[in-house]
Amino acid sequence: YNKGATSAITGIIIISFILCWIFSLFLSGGAFSVYSVGRGYDAPLFWSGAAQNFGRFIRLLLYALPLFAILFSLQFIETGFRRLFFGSDPYENIIYWGEWIKVGLCYLGILLFGLVFDYARIYTVLSGERRMRYSIWRAIRFTFKNIGLTFGLAFILFFAGAVALVIYNLIADRDRKSTRLN
Repeated sequence: YNKGATSAITGIIIISFILCWIFSLFLSGGAFSVYSVGRGYDAPLFWSGAAQNFGRFIRLLLYALPLFAILFSLQFIETGFRRLFFGSDPYENIIYWGEWIKVGLCYLGILLFGLVFDYARIYTVLSGERRMRYSIWRAIRFTFKNIGLTFGLAFILFFAGAVALVIYNLIADRDRKSTRLN
């Protein structure tokens, strides 16, 4: 329970997450390149695609940051509605359910950003586009034009992860309870 260690561990976790994500971004350029050719795995194609697309993906990320800020800010809509309809001191159940709505809107924003960013990367590799603002715009248009299909697929994957987490928690709690009884 050392408070100094907790803040150091939090910093390490954040830096590790960022480095892992950047490495994943690098590898995805190679994977998209191999997939776009339609052949099996070819090491030179994979690594050259990873190196060729990494700079583009970083620029794409920089162009996508305002979109992330907008979509991440969706969660604050709940706060505005709560203040508008219930004032500055709402009932506890309004606060409780409002916080759940806020978490849902936050996840929705992150999920939509991930969709747009993935489609922008795919478009960049398939078309060889060098203008990343054009790629991000094309991805936004594609995602929102086909919102039912694109969001439905992403939501199914998100929902499957949530169901797996619930099943795991049920099994873990059962094992923990049986251990206490023995």
